Amino acid sequence: MRLRLLNCGALLGHNIVLGIAPTVREEQAMAKYWKETDSTEVREIKGIHDGEGVIRVRSFFRNKMTTGINMHVWELAPGASEGNHIHEGEHDGYEETYYFLQGRGVMWVEGEEIPIQAGDAFLVPAGVDHGFRNTGDEPLRLVLLFAMPREEVKQV
Repeated sequence: MRLRLLNCGALLGHNIVLGIAPTVREEQAMAKYWKETDSTEVREIKGIHDGEGVIRVRSFFRNKMTTGINMHVWELAPGASEGNHIHEGEHDGYEETYYFLQGRGVMWVEGEEIPIQAGDAFLVPAGVDHGFRNTGDEPLRLVLLFAMPREEVKQV
């Protein structure tokens, strides 16, 4: 275990004492599982990648996963969009997987407009221009998984 400063409450008038806290990997070894809900971490973000409207973003298991995968659930109101963008470079070269749970829309991939609906999934490699819009009359809800690509892919 690494030594980290912890706020352990008042101790003889002092608010901070030196304590031992586990690292993320040590927490994983001790935990059987983590459970989070739709209300665990919710943010409303305006204009993602210069898109229109607000996207409600729910992030799951932040600072818990050691695989490098990020998991979000997004919800877009009718007319809202994630603007066209490209992930590239050492710190932003993400590969993204979109799985649409509810609603209808269009996805743009390298200038092509593709209809989307519940049950559709897209894998967008790093370096590919993409974005999407809710064209329906109900919220567009999706799971977004993203991570830096690896050289070696292991199929399970």
